[in-house]
Amino acid sequence: MKTSFQVNAAASQPNGAPAAAHPDQVAAAAPLGRLRWEHRQTRRFYEAVVQQDLFGDWEVWRCWGGIGSTRGGQLHEPAPHEAAGSAAMAMLATRRRRRGYERVQPRGPVPVTSAATP
Repeated sequence: MKTSFQVNAAASQPNGAPAAAHPDQVAAAAPLGRLRWEHRQTRRFYEAVVQQDLFGDWEVWRCWGGIGSTRGGQLHEPAPHEAAGSAAMAMLATRRRRRGYERVQPRGPVPVTSAATP
């Protein structure tokens, strides 16, 4: 089953070449991506989104916590441009994989950042 990131990455290739072999490598090819990882043994999750804020600046939004818990944290990191945000997502994907997390489909709607609320 292809994820939406794999479908978008394959469609964006000019020569029609298939997407990268490892799902985490797709993050660099999919702008405005939303990725989620879960660690089954510790029941933890980690999610990241590349997005623009209300002023048009790029940011990498990250959140983490326990699965089924209302506690956790979030961080908004500014990115100078979209490509830098995608590169940061690729580095996050590598780090999550090394720490035992598995890629899963994101749940629910795209989170609303604190900057977007009135």
